[in-house]
Amino acid sequence: MASLADLTPPGVRLDALLINESNEATLNGYAQKREQIIVFKESLEKSGMFGEIENPLSNLVKQTDINFYFNFKVVFQPSNR
Repeated sequence: MASLADLTPPGVRLDALLINESNEATLNGYAQKREQIIVFKESLEKSGMFGEIENPLSNLVKQTDINFYFNFKVVFQPSNR
C-alpha cells in the first residue's frame, strides 16, 4: 500500500493533515502549479485509501504558487500481514 508521501507529486508540499474521530480529514499544502493539484487528487483517488475527495474551485483559480486543501474520508483497508 502506498503512503501519502508516495502519492505526492514533485512540486507539491504537504503542510498539515487533520483527521477527526469520524475519519474525515483535511489536508493543506502548497503546489507550484495547478496541474500538480489535479495529478495529486487523481493519485489520491486511485490509491483506494481516500474517498469523497473534495477539491474546491479555490484550489484551481490560480495557475502557480497555490495554497490548497482537500477534504476527504480516510478509508482503512485491512492489512495482509
